[in-house]
Amino acid sequence: MPTAKKYKLFAADGADGGVPPCAFFASPAGCRNGASCKFAHVRPTEAAVETGSVVSSESDDEPMPSPSVPIPTTNNKQKSAKTKAKTTQQASPQPQTKQAKKVQIQMDTAPTDDSPFRQSPPKPKKNRRSQKEEDLGPFANPKKKVKSDESPGGHKTAAQEPTPPPTTNSPKPKQQPAKTAVAGFDIRALNLPVASFTMPGTAPAPTAPPQPPAPVADAVSNVQEILPTHTTTGAKWMKAIQQARQHHKYATAYDFVKYKALDAEIGLDPSSTWIQAKPYGEWCKGFPQAIAIDCEMCETEDPVSGKHNAKDLCRVSIVNAENDEVLLDSLVKPSWPVVDYRSRINGITEEHLKGVQFTLRHTQAFLMALCSQETVILGHALHNDLAAMRMEHYCNADSANLFSASDSERSSVSLKDLASNVLKKTMPDKHDSVNDARTAWKVLEHWVEKDGQVEPIVRSMSVKQTFASQLFIHRIPKNMCEESHLSRMFLAHTSIAPTEVEEIEFAGEMGKTHVVFKSPQHANLAFDTLDSKTDTDPSGRLQKKVFLRNGGYIRVRKMAFEKPRDKSPPRRALTTSD
Repeated sequence: MPTAKKYKLFAADGADGGVPPCAFFASPAGCRNGASCKFAHVRPTEAAVETGSVVSSESDDEPMPSPSVPIPTTNNKQKSAKTKAKTTQQASPQPQTKQAKKVQIQMDTAPTDDSPFRQSPPKPKKNRRSQKEEDLGPFANPKKKVKSDESPGGHKTAAQEPTPPPTTNSPKPKQQPAKTAVAGFDIRALNLPVASFTMPGTAPAPTAPPQPPAPVADAVSNVQEILPTHTTTGAKWMKAIQQARQHHKYATAYDFVKYKALDAEIGLDPSSTWIQAKPYGEWCKGFPQAIAIDCEMCETEDPVSGKHNAKDLCRVSIVNAENDEVLLDSLVKPSWPVVDYRSRINGITEEHLKGVQFTLRHTQAFLMALCSQETVILGHALHNDLAAMRMEHYCNADSANLFSASDSERSSVSLKDLASNVLKKTMPDKHDSVNDARTAWKVLEHWVEKDGQVEPIVRSMSVKQTFASQLFIHRIPKNMCEESHLSRMFLAHTSIAPTEVEEIEFAGEMGKTHVVFKSPQHANLAFDTLDSKTDTDPSGRLQKKVFLRNGGYIRVRKMAFEKPRDKSPPRRALTTSD
């Protein structure tokens, strides 16, 4: 078998009468054959030299259109054969044009130092490239458009350069983790536009939990009786959930039928706005089985109907109650235009909510991906948070239902007083939902450690002062009385205008609310000025009737305990049976 030549010379058609030009004549060393050379000693403007791999040329006087290097003169047939075999696996060179055939060369050895051009840029020192660069390979971005077959610096583009074989020292490209094929909801596909809200002492940015497959368990017929029976975490919180359900305010506070009816009244469709977690199954075994939640709300108004939503979600925070990880903390875009940001309470202003794209539905998508019906949700006055998120859930441990006040067994205590009594912790004046969620969780941990045998909570003087500045209004007939009516009633009957009338909460056909005055003195004066007989309610607090035009009446009651006036019936007459 004949030995393959290292290179072969050829000329463009019609050049020098068909005599091929001498490739060595134009080199610095010149042609060694002199006049006896059978090739033409001319300085061609374009010629081609084909080696064992691809084609090239060079010139002493001026650079050619493509880079060139001297032809190696060493006898290295083994390297040349390897180079040729390697080249056949790479992309073929660009086709030559009819006007001129560009000269190209593929090196089979390293270029010499005196070469005016380089086939490729010098190899850099060994250093690790970024993952993005590794994914693109060691050459230029193949997506970058180049008009010619060479880069501006005289180097070949990625389409022409052969890819070097991998070495043991080269960093391996990072492999993307394989997606788990699941039939259920993939939380990674949510791409939630989380809008973090930073306050002093807040946690770092949230991370999303893993993706859940579709549930496999059958639905429970009576969701109100659901208990977390499948996990050890659920067993830990079982007693707290059951005892919270025994609280005298639980049935009213967690009456989701009532909340859905209120939504329908303001024009929201409960069938499409409310969610309920899926049954427990294999899909959620690796997820947090206990989470702490706290929300911040603002008041909004429907510009068409004029209806108000006093609990429109504007921030949501969810903490893993197993390892203290912040799962979600985001501002939430309100559903309607805001009429009261309640910045004095939550620190959130109009400027903070500008550009926020995270909505109530994003919150619900997160909850549906994370929670099962047996996920234990911890919080303080948790029914308010669930109503704001439009989520019907029953495995709840509510600290407001598990602790009582030292001065009133039937009264709830604030989270601020719980933190002070139980955790010896001072809460900030403005609410931070991450801090509030964590505090409620820690307080409930104390309840579990004590097996429910906890001391009554001593309420702070500031809370008593706040209570004393309020009057409690109840027996408010549905569809007959609004917040503005109550405000005008006090101004007309007592000449004392309240500073705030809270949203009326209806249970069936009757509602209740609190009317806030500037000070306890203003509240007492407004109560005393009402022209009605004073009596006491079952707890011993003073109250009066205010009659309505249709013959009905509402009750106005003091929040603070006080002995009845002389003109009122003696308290003893209402409590004795003789």
